[in-house]
Amino acid sequence: MTEFTDLLKKFETEENHLRDEPKSLILVVDDDESIRRGLGSVFSHKYEVLTSECGRDAVEALSDAVHCVILDVKMKEQNGFATYPKLKAKSPNVPIIFYTAFQSEHDLQNVINKFKPEGYVDKGQDITFLDNLVANAVRKYELIVQNEEYKRDLEKKVAERTEALKRAQEREHFLDQQLRIKEVLQTSEDVGAQILHENKNLLQPIGNMLNRTTHLVRESKNVLGFLEQRPALKEESGEDVDFQKLQYLVSSLESSLGTAELAYREIIGGYEDFRQVYNPREEGLNDIHRDLQSSINLIIDRNYRSFIDVETDLGCDKVPKNYDSRQFNRGVFMNLLKNARDAVIEEKVRQDKGYRGNILVKTELRNKKTIVSVHDNGIGVPEGQEEKIFEKKYSTKESGTGLGLYTARFILDELDYGKIYCRESELAGYTTELVVELDLEKE
Repeated sequence: MTEFTDLLKKFETEENHLRDEPKSLILVVDDDESIRRGLGSVFSHKYEVLTSECGRDAVEALSDAVHCVILDVKMKEQNGFATYPKLKAKSPNVPIIFYTAFQSEHDLQNVINKFKPEGYVDKGQDITFLDNLVANAVRKYELIVQNEEYKRDLEKKVAERTEALKRAQEREHFLDQQLRIKEVLQTSEDVGAQILHENKNLLQPIGNMLNRTTHLVRESKNVLGFLEQRPALKEESGEDVDFQKLQYLVSSLESSLGTAELAYREIIGGYEDFRQVYNPREEGLNDIHRDLQSSINLIIDRNYRSFIDVETDLGCDKVPKNYDSRQFNRGVFMNLLKNARDAVIEEKVRQDKGYRGNILVKTELRNKKTIVSVHDNGIGVPEGQEEKIFEKKYSTKESGTGLGLYTARFILDELDYGKIYCRESELAGYTTELVVELDLEKE
């Protein structure tokens, strides 16, 4: 033990310099208590020393915090050669030094080739040799850990940079799409304005003709009704007229004219909806309630009103300074309403009879924000999918594109308008609520 004593004296002279520095952890595995105690005393001046008396306990005690393992070869129950692969399986990078009193019983070259240990030391060898091996092993493990941390940090930075580039590409693609859409919409506005002008001239005479014809048919119906009540007058006419058939034809004509008049009004209403949404607006003229109503009229039109009731509770019309009516109409409000409408349609298909859709559109002021919420009693969003529905190309509908709500969030994020999210509606009779928060303090 004189070598242990000499090494202890050497370490004691360095102890004051190392006292304030954090010590690395090493694991000593030996079934001889005197060896464990001796190595613990020698290395405790430089390292935190953990000891185990058998291989099973060593595997259990091993963690990533252990920088080096000194492993006895000849132990009861489980020898060092059987313990080595189990230690490596748990901590692949930890350096392991075989420490044995029976080195001559094993072929050194075979042991090195098979296990590739950090060292293979005879217990009778100079203890300073083991000390140097442990020091090199600890330093090696520290470099491995630093390298792993560097790799993780680098991978994180690469992932962040890749995500930033992806978002930049998406933004560039989105802006390019917006430019093309703007050109198409400008064309549609020009065409729409021309259609409105030309069809106004064309439809007005049709409307006048329908009114005149309807008036004449109603007058004829009144005359027939008058004659029906005075049989003597019918007989005085001297003509063989089938008044019942004539009344039937007049009634049929009146019904057809009513249908034509309704169709005429729907055409006029459709042009008005088109004009409200797509006509150019005066600079700085932004009315969120008008925009919402225009989107409602266009998305939930007369074809859907037979089974969908739409209510509005519009309490706040304040908008951020950078609010743009056309961006919100086409990119945000229409997509919210489409989502609500489609959810109602799916629920109607599922329930079939006795179901009626309800959609509620609300605006309110809360915490210096204008809150726009769309509630519906449709099929609902699957649990856990409230955030996923805003991902690109994700849709719960077979026919969905997965771009509507993604576009709405993209506009709000990129133009820094506010935020959008989905949650279960707290209002009685409704299932889902889509919420847009507009920050009124944004410049």
